[in-house]
Formats: sequence, C-alpha cells, structure tokens
Amino acid sequence: MPWNNQGNNQGNDNQKPGGPWGNSPNGSSRDPRNQKPDFDDFFRKGRDNFNRYTPSFFRGNAIIVLLVLAFLGWLASGFYRVNTQQEGVVLRFGEWIETTPPGLHYHWPYPIETVLTPKSPVITELMSVSEASAMVALATAVICHLKVK
Repeated sequence: MPWNNQGNNQGNDNQKPGGPWGNSPNGSSRDPRNQKPDFDDFFRKGRDNFNRYTPSFFRGNAIIVLLVLAFLGWLASGFYRVNTQQEGVVLRFGEWIETTPPGLHYHWPYPIETVLTPKSPVITELMSVSEASAMVALATAVICHLKVK
C-alpha cells in the first residue's frame, strides 16, 4: 500500500515519511487511532461547559437539586380530579382502598396507588305502563278541570 511505503518511487526524498497521516520521524503521530483518550480532560471540559450555562447555586450540588426536583414532581403527580359524573376508585397495589366523591383529591403517586374514575351509575326510576297511563289520565283530568272553570 502507498502509505506503508516509506520511500518515494519518484526519486524525491524530500517528502515526510509516514503516509497520509504524517507520522513524524520521532514516532509521534497525528493518527487518532494511535492516541489514548484523556478521560480527565473530557470530564473537565464537560464540567466547565455545564458550569458555564447553569446558575451558581446549581454548581456544587447539581445532582442533589435535580433529585429533589424529580422527587417533588413525582409527589405532585398524586393530585387527581373527579368530575361530577364520576367516582374516584383508589387502588393501592391493585387492592381497593376507597371510593372518592367528585372534587380534587390526592393519592400516593403511580407505583403505590392508582386511581380509576369510572362514570357513576345513574339511577333512574322506571314506571310501569299502568302507572304511566294513570299519570296521563290524572294530568288530562287536571287540564280539563282547569279549562272548565
């Protein structure tokens, strides 16, 4: 291969040896495959970039502040609303705990408790045909009685 050839086939010996990456005669190389990664420098640059874009109170305890914010967000996810046509069914680890009326309520967030909000059953009273016909007859009699007067 041409880069393995340290000499020049054209007789011009003024070229630097080492092929396309330009190895110097003392053995150092600009080849990125021959360089070892500098992890300290990598993390130092990352920390400097983080510090440049964050407020000063985050710098020392950034992990702790982020964990506290995540915990508070998790706790805030426990609020739930039950509409007027619904009931709230609170389940703790899948077992029924309580049924809540309409309104704003709180429960332990997801892995501990969950809330189902099914529509509440609407109880309607059905009249039999005979009761309905009696009601119609009574209403008709009242209307007729009012017209006669």
